[in-house]
Amino acid sequence: MLKKFLFPFFLFVCLFSSQVHAAFFDPKAEVYTLKTEHFTIHYPVELATVAEDFVEISEKVYAKLTPKFNWQPWGRTHVVLTDQTDSANGFTFVIPANYVLLFVTPPDADSSLDNYKNYLEMLFTHEFSHVLHLDQHYRVADPFHWLFGKIVAPNGLTPGWMREGLAVYVETNEAGKGRAQFSISDMMIRAALEDKAFPHIDEIDAGRIKWPGGEAQYIYGAKFLQWLANKYGEERLYKYAQEYASGVWIFSLNNKARRIFGKSFYKLWADWKADLEPQYQKLKNDLLAKGLTPLEALFPKDKANFSYPVFNPKNGLKAYARFSKDDGDSILVETTDGAKPKKINRSAVGQLAFSHDGKLLALASVSQVEKYRAYTEVFVYDIEKDTLARLYEKDFPKKSLRAKDPDFSSEDGGNRWLVMVRTDRGTDNLYVFDRLRKHGYFITDSKKYTQFSNPRYSSDGEAIAVSQRESDGNRDIIVLSKTGEFLYSVTSDQAIDNYPIYAKGALYFESDRTGISNIFRFDPVSKETTQVTNVLTGAFQPAFNSKGEMLVQYYTSKGASLYKVEKGTYASVESVKSPLDPPFFKGGEDPAFPPLQKGDQGGFSPLFTAAAHVEIPPGAEGWLPNADKKEDEVGKGSEKIEETSYERALKQNTKNIQAPVSKPLAGSKKYRAFPQILAPRYLQPTFSTLDDAVIFGFYTGRFDPLYRHNWSAYADYRTDAGFIGGGGTYYYTRYKPTFFTGFARYALNWGDLFATGDDFFEERLQGYLGASVNYGYHTLTGSYFYEDRDNISTIPATFSARLVNLDTYAGLRTSYVYARYKTFPYSISQENGPLLKLNFDITDSLFGAAQANEQRIFTGDFRYYFEMPYSDHHVLGLRAAGGYVWGDQEQLLNGTLRFGGPFGEGMLAGVSPRLVTFRGVPGVLFSRDRVMLMSAEYRLPLANIERGIGTWPVNLQKIYLAFFTDYGDAWFRNEKENDGKSFLDDFLLSVGAELKGDFVLGYGLPVTGRFGYGIVVNNRDRILGLTDSLTGMDVQNGVFYLQFGTSF
Repeated sequence: MLKKFLFPFFLFVCLFSSQVHAAFFDPKAEVYTLKTEHFTIHYPVELATVAEDFVEISEKVYAKLTPKFNWQPWGRTHVVLTDQTDSANGFTFVIPANYVLLFVTPPDADSSLDNYKNYLEMLFTHEFSHVLHLDQHYRVADPFHWLFGKIVAPNGLTPGWMREGLAVYVETNEAGKGRAQFSISDMMIRAALEDKAFPHIDEIDAGRIKWPGGEAQYIYGAKFLQWLANKYGEERLYKYAQEYASGVWIFSLNNKARRIFGKSFYKLWADWKADLEPQYQKLKNDLLAKGLTPLEALFPKDKANFSYPVFNPKNGLKAYARFSKDDGDSILVETTDGAKPKKINRSAVGQLAFSHDGKLLALASVSQVEKYRAYTEVFVYDIEKDTLARLYEKDFPKKSLRAKDPDFSSEDGGNRWLVMVRTDRGTDNLYVFDRLRKHGYFITDSKKYTQFSNPRYSSDGEAIAVSQRESDGNRDIIVLSKTGEFLYSVTSDQAIDNYPIYAKGALYFESDRTGISNIFRFDPVSKETTQVTNVLTGAFQPAFNSKGEMLVQYYTSKGASLYKVEKGTYASVESVKSPLDPPFFKGGEDPAFPPLQKGDQGGFSPLFTAAAHVEIPPGAEGWLPNADKKEDEVGKGSEKIEETSYERALKQNTKNIQAPVSKPLAGSKKYRAFPQILAPRYLQPTFSTLDDAVIFGFYTGRFDPLYRHNWSAYADYRTDAGFIGGGGTYYYTRYKPTFFTGFARYALNWGDLFATGDDFFEERLQGYLGASVNYGYHTLTGSYFYEDRDNISTIPATFSARLVNLDTYAGLRTSYVYARYKTFPYSISQENGPLLKLNFDITDSLFGAAQANEQRIFTGDFRYYFEMPYSDHHVLGLRAAGGYVWGDQEQLLNGTLRFGGPFGEGMLAGVSPRLVTFRGVPGVLFSRDRVMLMSAEYRLPLANIERGIGTWPVNLQKIYLAFFTDYGDAWFRNEKENDGKSFLDDFLLSVGAELKGDFVLGYGLPVTGRFGYGIVVNNRDRILGLTDSLTGMDVQNGVFYLQFGTSF
């Protein structure tokens, strides 16, 4: 849940990069602030009742955790509560101040988070443990913290499995339940041992792509630390955190481990694995003795994960969700036996359901119907028409239903009524929607924080089975009437019971009551419950066709896929109670599951879709992510529809759910960003190297808890120019667009411009004011700028000052970006789409520029990335870039547009739009006022490594190769018209290759590195006399280079 990137610049640097996006919070929200003894809580007024509960929770957690960590943060910690997304998550920063953001929506039933007593308490326990862990500093670290402030966060420079593992351990031990004692966590480890795929300690850090992805640092980290606590005592865990926060030897994990635990983490990790193996083998032997359920994989060669299987009642064909790290998420619908399924390019959230006539498929997926909110919506897919329709109330077409887990009733033709789960402020209710009238009815009025999942109608449509979790209660299966009246409970135990489905005259569901998730069968007549499957890892999400054949989702170390259960093997299986020792299975606590009794079960579906992520373009109100199906209208002519018996029953029994009266809590005040954002809390040292100089300085900044205001400032010193520079930027991000202003003072080195043997330095002092707006794939930015340029170095008397572009420049600057390419976790490049960048600057005396400095500057850069059809992630990238300057300015020595160099773009790299890169030369070759470039690059993957060097702060994810050719030139205006040559005669052509790697540095900072070689193969007289600063070679023999970032 903690999302941050960490990277060292000096002694300790703990940078955050997962900041809230501009205008993330609804700017119209009425936000209040309430101060408690230790917290400043910010909440929108509609979450007042949640905030009231949180006040008590926060101080309770503080009282529990501060003695454990032996640390009390200075001042109050800011906590922001929000309900703008259906993602169960939270974020923690300790820079620039202690800050926690909590999404109050509880997790879905098929989430690895779905093991809690009180979700809000568990969530805050996790996040506040991050605050205490990262904020600690002792002994040797104290003076550095006094000098540099909160940037000194030693525990921030630890691996993700340490930071997240400790937070999960704390959430489990201090908030009740939690992931460290969840059956899904044990299952992940059990499957890895079974498949001999138990990861090394370097394989579970941030940036992991292969299953279970980023979840590995949470699960493996927590279970490893839990083992350490059981073996060496819990106090050693907290002692380790204090010891690490006391020194200046960063990344010295094993040094501290030997001091606290007596061994390095390498040996401790091996000891943990050695302890697990006999426990797992004992469990496996017991399960084998009882007989395992035979399973047959449906997609044995597909590396993707599969979920939510459902059969079409008319033809027995399937629909299911596919989650792929190679080509994205989708929902596949079989239409003809053996034919290629139809594909809906959406990421499914929760169960799928066919209408009873087999013509429609209901699904749920995240969309941004309401601005600033990303909620789950229910859609209906018309299989024959190949159209997708979002369900909404007729009177509120632009309002989100915020619903999931749909299922069709057999009433009135079997395609009209759907039951679904709707959520609001952390509380769920069941809702029956009429597709024809576009209107729905609440059939439950739940207690606060009640959760529902996976409602399914009985075959005759008279009952609804659903998984329910009441506040501070267990997740059990209950049965309601079709209008919501409670009929009876199917389960009442401590297990996770979920995914009920009616089939073969019985009710099937999944349960982890034996310690392993299996499928169970409940007979509504006899009230007897029978275990149906007996598996090594976990079986979930049962689905049946009309022939009685059953599919399940089955877990392996590579994730989850769909398996066919051999017919005749699931009529009756004896209950299996796990013989695992408690420390391995339930985090040191007795599972306390009673023997299986009649009418007593349990179930859980892990989030096998954890890799699924829907990127919603900011500002795209009503945009449908990943949708390639045209939305269809439903319910036309609904005024002529006659009322049916089900409709009458729903009207008579509907629950009139009213939102609680929204008024601020006593003692609350209207939210104010000032003065809290004025005082900086850290001073970050910065350092960079040039060919023959260094630039060092300091950076600071602050943002307010709702991220409406964000400012930063810096000061630095450049050694070759003896120049003190600095600057600052302010962003106002409450609304869209984002407004910004800033200034900068810096020195620019033009090299030996006058051939005197000395470099020529120019001073630039600039200010700017502008706005930027993003909508979908489009970003438009406009600003006014004023810049004064003066010489630092002396201009030789034999040269005119007008040969360098000094004096004042002022005008308007605009940029437009259109980005519609795709990337996936295993991509080595952008794929299947374009990227367009356009920039246009006007400097004119009308805006304050000197008369001689009036210019019009246009630059453009177009790329297209073609994925080759014959292999995954082989990409041909094409680029056309150029620039054109016109105006009344005379020819200058140092031009406006620059050409040359293998510079990159991306994390830790970037180039100005006025610089067009060209590989084959070591740096900028020409400064002119016309430039043109064409490039082609073929990129191919070599290997997915996903390994690090033990506990060192470097991890190599992927390596890949690229072959390139660049073709371009830069020239002064009128130059090509008067030289008597063809336009292309002076163009330079280079060829070469690059070995690239994707790395994670500092346990969280993703970077791309390139080692390349390029050589100019024509017009080589134009580079005569140049040498490669890296190797000292003559540039005519080619150039080797090492760069961060990608070429384009």
